[in-house]
Amino acid sequence: MPIMQWIWLLSTCRISITYMKHPAYPMSFPNYYLQAKSRFQIYSVKPIAQLIPSLLDGNLRRCKMKNNIYFFAFLFLIFVSCSKGGYESFSTNSDSESGTGGSTARFTVSGNYLYTVNISTLKIFDVSQPASPFLVASKYIGTDIETIFCLGNNLFLGSQNGIYILDISQPASPVVQSTYSHVRSCDPVIADSIYAYVTLNSNQIICGNSTNELQIINIANPTSPYFVKSYNMTNPLGLAKNDTVLFVCDNGIKVFHAANVQNLTQMNFVNFYANDLIVHDSILMAIGDNGFSQYLINGYNLQLISTISASK
Repeated sequence: MPIMQWIWLLSTCRISITYMKHPAYPMSFPNYYLQAKSRFQIYSVKPIAQLIPSLLDGNLRRCKMKNNIYFFAFLFLIFVSCSKGGYESFSTNSDSESGTGGSTARFTVSGNYLYTVNISTLKIFDVSQPASPFLVASKYIGTDIETIFCLGNNLFLGSQNGIYILDISQPASPVVQSTYSHVRSCDPVIADSIYAYVTLNSNQIICGNSTNELQIINIANPTSPYFVKSYNMTNPLGLAKNDTVLFVCDNGIKVFHAANVQNLTQMNFVNFYANDLIVHDSILMAIGDNGFSQYLINGYNLQLISTISASK
């Protein structure tokens, strides 16, 4: 019998798509969600039916930052179904004991630990008891940190100046293995076992550069990352990867054949303006200014399953 889990996430002033997993459970922390503001909180959501009306009431609101730039916050529902002990295919944050997060997330889960980033600092929380999480350590990393992505024993922190790669084989004591620098730009990042995929965006107010491109970096040796190739884009944002298929938010969703990183080939385009993406098994989840959509992945084709519209 499949195990059904409802996972909620509220992300304020930051677009994030995340669910939590834990080695003690087949799929995830049951009946808990994360709230990511200036600090994180874990909430019980039993009974789930009481929260459904708040989702349907309108899941989009604005929040004002010090620089008067408006970002959208989204409240959305992710429904996850899996069989106990089942196989999970490669997707963003694909470690079997990790949370699954979008490329613009500011937090991720690996085993018993939650990792969060602010503009300069990585914080490590013990979440082995979801109802009683506690801060283990804080580590200064650098400046203008924007995103965090987990793969195996590595954390990839995207900043406006480059990527920091951290070793978390000792999960409570992450160690910076290397940095990869690029021109100053906004920097969502994902990775597989060989390559990191980075989008650089020219949002002049926030990112301060005219670069719009996808960069591919070899991270087979995480202590010595190096540039492989770049591809011109229009307005690239979040991205996700499923085996040899790469999805990039670029004024819609571009679908690439990515078996050969030296020769990415665009195979499809979906006219949904998304800010971030996540792949789980054969489902692509997309969050954008107009709401949240789920697509069934069939090769390079995306079949719309459902949409939750956002009221502005």
